[in-house]
Order: sequence, then C-alpha cells, then structure tokens
Amino acid sequence: MNRNIRLIGILAMMLLVATVQMAGANIADHVVISEICVTGDTEWVELYNPTDGAIDLSNTPIYLCYYSHGKDWNVSFKPGTAKKELSGTIPTHGFYLVRIDGSTDDIPNPDYDWGYEGVASTLSDSQGSIGIFPCDPSTYANSNAANAGRIDAVAWGTVSSVKEGDEASVPDSTKTIQRKVSDTIDSHPDYGPAWDSDNNSADFFIQDSPNPVNSTMSSGNPVAPLPELPTITLTATGILVLAGYASLRRSRKTDK
Repeated sequence: MNRNIRLIGILAMMLLVATVQMAGANIADHVVISEICVTGDTEWVELYNPTDGAIDLSNTPIYLCYYSHGKDWNVSFKPGTAKKELSGTIPTHGFYLVRIDGSTDDIPNPDYDWGYEGVASTLSDSQGSIGIFPCDPSTYANSNAANAGRIDAVAWGTVSSVKEGDEASVPDSTKTIQRKVSDTIDSHPDYGPAWDSDNNSADFFIQDSPNPVNSTMSSGNPVAPLPELPTITLTATGILVLAGYASLRRSRKTDK
C-alpha cells in the first residue's frame, strides 16, 4: 500500500512538473507574422502581438524583410528595398498591417507602407519568405547568426534557407497564408493567431476569407492568444492525480 501511494505521488509530481515545462510552449511570447497575402492586386503582411504590453517600435526595432526562394538569412532580396525598419506601435494583443504593393483601396489603412504604390507582384506568388528581425539581417556576421537572431520567419512554396521547419502551402489568388490559433484550431474570433512550433507547415493554414487588421482596428478590440490546449488537459490531470494521492494518504492515516 505504501509503495502504491508513493508511486501515485511521484506520478502526480511528474505531471505537474511537465505542466510547468509545457505551459505555453508553442504559444509565442514575441511578435509573430500572422498573415501574408502574396497574390492578387494588393500584397500585404500582418503582424500580431501576443504579449501583455504594447510594443513601441521606436524602442523595440523590428525589420521586415522579403527573401526570394534562393536567398540566405543575412541576404534579403533586393537590398535596400526589401528590408524596412517598421515604425509606430503594435498594440497589446493587437495587429499591425504592412502594405507591400498594390492599391491602398483594397485594405484598411496600413500602419506601414512599403512604398510600391500601384506596383503588383513584389512578392513571389509561388515561393519566397518573409522574416522579421531586431536589426538589419545583413549586419549579422553570417547566415547562422541571422537565423539565430530572427524574431520570426515564414516561407511558402519551395525555399532553400529562410524558413522554419517545412514551408507553408502556397495560396490561390484570393487566399492568404494565416497563422493558427493552436495546434488543433485554425482560427477563432476570440483568440489571436500565436501558435508557433517553429514549423511553417504546421503553424499556418490557407485562409479562404482574408481579413487584414491594422493597429487602429485592433487597439480597441484586443484579442489574447489561446493557452495551449494540451497544457490545460495536463494540468487538470495532474491536479486530479494529486488530489487522489492526498485522498489515499488521508485514508491511510485513518486506517492506522
């Protein structure tokens, strides 16, 4: 009996330790690329801030870079025009919209304008990458350093270097690449897209109904990320096992 009680106690503690280690493991704690439109008349990139504080880009710089499929981490495509230091603020649990090219009539007012007014197809429809960094990636000593220093990166199609895990699928002309809410939920109106397992193929899905959001739209309507569902389940299991352990110990003492 004592051995069984000790075993249950050990299992309970192991579950609780695992819960602490896994809590939010794949929910990002940094700005992420939440959606990309690479086709159509207007191309854009949306960022999402899953953290509990607004991000002032004058104090916390973010460089957004575009890479063609064969470029390496510290060599973004078209140097000088394909990497921009963003400005403004990304609200808490909010979004930030960058217009890459096309007409501004097709999307809400962008927080940052890449500067290709009226120009189409700056981003490759079939294969390429978008990355965000805390500084200009070309200042890193080598590709490995730039990769390690990235904030986030998303690739679509077939890309040689700049990607996390496997590439995301390529969208049709009226669709986008969007980050998931969790491993089992693509999108949800009440939760932000913050799932980040460092595998573009697993973290993104094809969005049939794009809805780009800028910082003004999201500042009054914050959308917090969803806690990792397996963690919730594991926590509940750990608590139940621990409760069972405590009950057995009480029962053991009563029998004495």
